[in-house]
Amino acid sequence: MPGLNGLELQQQLAERTDMPIIFITGHGDVPMTVQAMKAGAIEFLTKPFKDDVLVDAIRGAIERSRDALRNEAELRDRDANRIAEHIERTSGRPRRDPRADGDRNRQ
Repeated sequence: MPGLNGLELQQQLAERTDMPIIFITGHGDVPMTVQAMKAGAIEFLTKPFKDDVLVDAIRGAIERSRDALRNEAELRDRDANRIAEHIERTSGRPRRDPRADGDRNRQ
């Protein structure tokens, strides 16, 4: 990659737990593989490799991405519920589900 190698790109994407990384290289070595895996890569493939190896790696990456997105959504929902419950307790006003209002709140 011009201007950026795979390990540098991986560092830039480190916050993206929903974006699993599969390294594909024609000239990998053990130290590079170890560095990539320690930084969170899910697979490190050295060319040549069989198609089914790549397909399996992609399937694993998709599943990991789904899990990460599902976990993030659950955390957001849990946080939103905690905030709503806190507001209800401290304001004395009953909690309402904003989804129940439909489009009435739009102008």
